[in-house]
Amino acid sequence: MPVNGEHGLEVRPLRLGETEPPPSPLHAVPQALERVSVWYDRGAAILSSLIMLALVGVVSAQVFWRYVLNAPLPWPEEVAGFLFAWLVFLGATVTIRRGQTPAVRLVVD
Repeated sequence: MPVNGEHGLEVRPLRLGETEPPPSPLHAVPQALERVSVWYDRGAAILSSLIMLALVGVVSAQVFWRYVLNAPLPWPEEVAGFLFAWLVFLGATVTIRRGQTPAVRLVVD
């Protein structure tokens, strides 16, 4: 019998009365991982948007309290730093998943 495929698997046509073997239980793993990846991407994009909104709100509140009321709050700078860090890491996962990472060409052809 001829050997087909790169792994040396033998492929032969089914004979009359034979049925195909049941698929491997592992055949669904790539599809399941893709579904999880899509859901994670959607959730990370939504969470990134909410974090950006919170970051704008915290910084705006700090500006208002510092320059309008002349009584700066002690916590907004810390919170803004934490929110920014979360925004960077969640945003990076979204951009990498979607293939939208920025590129800088150092060597020109």
